[in-house]
Amino acid sequence: MATTRYEIEKFNGNTDFGLWKVKIKAVLGQQKALLAITDPAKYPETLTDVEKETIEIVDKATSDALWNKLNEIYLHKDLPNKAFWRKRFLTYKMDVVKSLTDNLNKFKRLSSEFKSIGDNIGEENDAFILLNSLPESFKDVNTTMKYGRERITTEEIILAVRVRELEL
Repeated sequence: MATTRYEIEKFNGNTDFGLWKVKIKAVLGQQKALLAITDPAKYPETLTDVEKETIEIVDKATSDALWNKLNEIYLHKDLPNKAFWRKRFLTYKMDVVKSLTDNLNKFKRLSSEFKSIGDNIGEENDAFILLNSLPESFKDVNTTMKYGRERITTEEIILAVRVRELEL
């Protein structure tokens, strides 16, 4: 049986912790080892003695506790950090020079960071922030999505924007 090796840089405190965390979870999911950080009672059978010792670093007996400790250390929820992420998310405007995919990815990343600091404004408000971030070239989408609906979702806006991009 062939093994696949995944290379993800070590977290050094200078990169985006939320993005690094998503990469780690994706690799663990591919290796069917995601339960190691979500349910410490279900470690993968392939865990070596060295990996078990690594898990116990920082006085933590389980990878779940270690994962929570990393969140505690690097996921700052102090007021300046919250203010920073709130401002970046709530005032986000798409960059007309960048591709739609890049803009949508940045919006999703900002939304994820915003939620990770403990703020959750709800799906509909999230959708309105995306709607208001659209450049002038998507004015028709903005108008169409606002009127004649009971509710709006981020997925509906993304779909409408992608269709409009194809038309342009």
